Amino acid sequence: MAARSPLQQRSSESSITNRTRTVSESTSTWVKLTRRLTRQVYVGSMEVLPDAVGMELFQVAVKVRALTLDSVRNGGGGHRTWQEWRTVQRLLELQRETDNHIARRSTSRSTDRIFVDGRRHIVRYYTTNVESESFRLIMEYCPGGDLLSQLISRGALGPQPSHRVSQQEARHWVLQLARGLRYLHTGGIAHRDLCPENILISSTGDIKICNFGASTTRATEPCRDRVSGNLHYTAPEAVSGTWYDVIRADVWSLGAVFFVLLTGLPLLRLPFPECRGFELVKAVGCKGVLRLWGMDCLFSAATLDLLAKMLTVDPAKRLQSMKEVLEHPAMLATARNEIIALQSDTDKVLRKRQAERMLTARRVQIDDGASSKCE
Repeated sequence: MAARSPLQQRSSESSITNRTRTVSESTSTWVKLTRRLTRQVYVGSMEVLPDAVGMELFQVAVKVRALTLDSVRNGGGGHRTWQEWRTVQRLLELQRETDNHIARRSTSRSTDRIFVDGRRHIVRYYTTNVESESFRLIMEYCPGGDLLSQLISRGALGPQPSHRVSQQEARHWVLQLARGLRYLHTGGIAHRDLCPENILISSTGDIKICNFGASTTRATEPCRDRVSGNLHYTAPEAVSGTWYDVIRADVWSLGAVFFVLLTGLPLLRLPFPECRGFELVKAVGCKGVLRLWGMDCLFSAATLDLLAKMLTVDPAKRLQSMKEVLEHPAMLATARNEIIALQSDTDKVLRKRQAERMLTARRVQIDDGASSKCE
């Protein structure tokens, strides 16, 4: 059944500032808003029923967006709100499908890996609702904040950053983002506004993609809509007014994020042919720009090759999908290092547990010996 617009689902309830009700098929529960993070996002506590015994609270984020008829008529915030609502409905379907794949093991291992690895890097949505003139998304709370704030606090941005992001860390983040984007593309969603502001950091340090106001749920179809996102990270073809491939546009955006992580500066400040720097990037490419900046010697050949193949102005010569990004030698090496680090952490935990068991056994022997002497 086709999804209905939030305007068609508008509630007659009065606006509630400190709490919002979430409704599922069988239950209704309340989210209490405790503090404000940004102009549109609050932190709250949501009641859930873990079992038949009682209730429990867990922290969530609540995104509140105003819905007015004028904003929809004028193509303003209302249009982005409706598009985000539609994409979140698709994400909720994907989450249920992923849970079913994991529970039934009905798909191939490679497909399972796309779903499981990718879902970890998309902010999790719990439900949506409309109250009076506002539209609300109840989603996972990420205490690490957004990536832009993290980079600013670390002094990793600007022509002379005080603390540049390491190549290893940047590749690790890009690997997670590529997995998340592949999950979206597999589900028919293209983000179209990937930038540090729309990337969150969870309590475990994982990267999470959020904010789907510029997204489309028709990732397999050519698009001609101009993207109204952060132009530092927008593909040139996405603002040209011509038909373009939204998946390849996401590849460019990921490459642009990668470039900023490594250098502290955007490759293009504006993606228009008449703007300064565009013709230079088109002529010499990403590698040429880094060479002119004297930064090409700071990165490995694999990293430079990946950047160059993602940040090609001509989309026909660019990497065509996140599958190709993940299969690039730079990403394969990063994935191998991730597995080695995970195995090392697992070995440390196992050795610690073994040492604890040996210590416990030794104490038991000592206690038994002391008891024997007393007898």
